[in-house]
Order: sequence, then C-alpha cells, then structure tokens
Amino acid sequence: MLIEVIVIGLLVQAVLWKKISLDLDYLKTMLGILVLLLVLRFIIRLNPQAPQTIYRLQGPLIIGLSLLLARQKPRLGFILFSIGLFLNGLMLALYGRMPVDPSALVQAGQESVLKLLIQNQSTSHCLMTGGLQAYLGDWIPLPKAYPLARVISPGDILMSLGLAYLLILQPIEKEMSHD
Repeated sequence: MLIEVIVIGLLVQAVLWKKISLDLDYLKTMLGILVLLLVLRFIIRLNPQAPQTIYRLQGPLIIGLSLLLARQKPRLGFILFSIGLFLNGLMLALYGRMPVDPSALVQAGQESVLKLLIQNQSTSHCLMTGGLQAYLGDWIPLPKAYPLARVISPGDILMSLGLAYLLILQPIEKEMSHD
C-alpha cells in the first residue's frame, strides 16, 4: 500500500512539473536510525532464530523515528505518517515481529505466508494471539482482486494516508494556490 502511494505521488509531482522537494538536513537527522534499522534487519535475515531481544530492538528505533518525524514536521501528512509508524513500532517493540491474523491471510490469498508463520519461519511477522494485537496488528485483508494482495494494519493505513497527503494532495494544493 505504501509503495502504491509513493508511485502515485511521484507521478502527480511529475505531471505538475514539480521537483520532489526533500529537506536534506531533515533527512540527515533520520539517516542514523534508518541505517541502524537496516543493519538490524540484515542481522535478523542472516539469523532468523536470533534472540527475541534483537527482534524487539526494531520497535524502539521505529518509535524514535516516528517521534522525530512528528516533532520536526508538524504538518498533517507527517503527523498521520508518524502515528502509523508509532503504532507499528509499538507492535514490533512488544512482539518482536508484526502480528498477523491468520484468517485475514486466507482472505487475502496469502496461504503460503500462513504456512511460513505456522512453522515460525518468518522474520517479519508472527501469528496473532489476541489482546492489543487484534487492534494494531495486521488484520485488514487486501483481497486477491487487488494487484498486491496482502494484510495490513491500522498503522499501515495511517502511514499511507500521511504519504498520500504529502506526495499527492499537498503538491496539488501548492500548484492550485500558485494559479
């Protein structure tokens, strides 16, 4: 879902003949956290049976990133994106991996993913067991009819809405205000 929003946003900006405006100083403040997250993900991919502590380190890093985003860019798009990122980071901090509803996986046509989860072979997701997971985990199926069928969380939706605002609506608003 995030990928689609980014692609549409870039297309909208290209149509409006706008450069993609990136605040390089702002990006530098988050680069360290992103590099740390990538290194952590690489370690987890190399050793899927790594201790839960390594998995759970992702959560605080993502939560920190979300707080940086919200603090430095108090615009609607960044706020929505930050809240979604925070919610997903909370799930990772609590459970090490993103909890996913098995029935939603079936509805999305992701039975192969379900088999991996049952065998505990996924480095990014785990089966949902209830509690807070039932609200903030991946439980919303995007069905087979959707080209990139998957199961998403409320955090994913908020992040997508935030990106949609930043990459699609905000450039259109700016373009219309210049006319």
